[in-house]
Amino acid sequence: MFRELWCCDFEFQADPGERSWVICMVAQELISGRHIRMWRNELLALRRAPFDTGADSVLVAYYASAELGCFLELGWPLPTNVIDLFAEHRVETNGQKVPCGNDLLGALAIRGLAHIDAGEKEVMRQLVMGQRQWTEAERRSILQYCASDVAGLIALLPVMMVNIDLPRAKLRGRFMASVAGMERNGIPIDAELHRRLVAYWEPIKQDLINEVNQHFGVYEGGTFKQARFAEYLRANGIPWPRLPSGALALDDTTFDEQARALDSRSGARTGRPRSCLY
Repeated sequence: MFRELWCCDFEFQADPGERSWVICMVAQELISGRHIRMWRNELLALRRAPFDTGADSVLVAYYASAELGCFLELGWPLPTNVIDLFAEHRVETNGQKVPCGNDLLGALAIRGLAHIDAGEKEVMRQLVMGQRQWTEAERRSILQYCASDVAGLIALLPVMMVNIDLPRAKLRGRFMASVAGMERNGIPIDAELHRRLVAYWEPIKQDLINEVNQHFGVYEGGTFKQARFAEYLRANGIPWPRLPSGALALDDTTFDEQARALDSRSGARTGRPRSCLY
């Protein structure tokens, strides 16, 4: 179906909430064996990927939104076709115990395929993430580390391919391209409304507390009081889960479950105190 199948991996840094800072890329075409290794400066000089990403080719990656995010950061057009072996691995193993996890190492291990040692991978990850200047020897090591993940893809693809539903795999690949765009652009917000919310948060919070307190009486000033809540539960004959320590369970999940149980018993939805107003 495809004339070229490119297994591709990038190394990059990405602080929380920030876009990818691309370090290097390794790619290999499965049919011809053509192999590409490029460092940051070489990648930045390109206006598109150094291999075919059109309708006759497919990009193979593991958790493809990471690689596609690097495409976006470099200003490259996204590939027409993407197969994400992470998504296909999850399709194949959902509902099963996966003892080695769902990362590339785990996907290889569960299928009896060898790969880089987990300890060595962590050492290399620290080298990649810990700085932005590397010696020539370190650059070679990072490129070789990147190439080891490409080798993992090359080993994984033929083993997984027998169970891959290609039309749906391509749809999942398109979705990962959308995820890459969402991750890059972030969540849109109304900046003016956010500014007003931050400016007036304290009185807004107090209004919410006052509304809760007129029904439940569990706040003292702006502080949720466990003793008052325990007294409210006792007075109203409401059973409540407790922690091994004996203290009331006050996490959001417990509040949600208890509210649904109370609604079910009463036949009506009622308000409830929350300990998470802050």
